[in-house]
Formats: sequence, C-alpha cells, structure tokens
Amino acid sequence: MISVIRGRVVWNGGAVSDAANPLYGFTLTRLDGEFDLLVNGGRTVNLQFLRSPFQRIKRSVYVPPNEIVVVDPVKMAREEDWHLIWK
Repeated sequence: MISVIRGRVVWNGGAVSDAANPLYGFTLTRLDGEFDLLVNGGRTVNLQFLRSPFQRIKRSVYVPPNEIVVVDPVKMAREEDWHLIWK
C-alpha cells in the first residue's frame, strides 16, 4: 500500500516529512521547490515542512493506497511575515 505525496514548496531547500512517523525519514525539496514523499497509503498523513528561518507548517492529507496524491503549493514565511500570508 505504498503511495506518493507530490507537491511544491515556494522556497526550495526545505525538508518534508510525515510528522507522526519521524522514523520513516524525510525528503528535501528540489531546486524548483518540488518534492515527492513516499508514504504508507490508506491513511491520513500529517505533513511537516521545515526550513530555517521560516515557521514550521503542518498539513494533513488523506492518501489512498497505491496512489500519487498532489497537494496544493505550500507558502513558507518567516514568523514576522506570517500575517501577510493569511490576509
């Protein structure tokens, strides 16, 4: 029941992981900000996006078994700029 979560982070160089299963590892975004994360499907995955000096972002997404799921782009912001994203 292996699945893939595919997406893009506006800033490249960040780490993407399953926050509920840190032992499963993580992936890094490519130069264009895109990423592919291999996960166990058939459940909700709690994605975590990390990159210094930006604020951590978490998103939950249901991932069907044996599927490739494309998530919406993630916009990262420094803590002092956080209010600008949520206007």
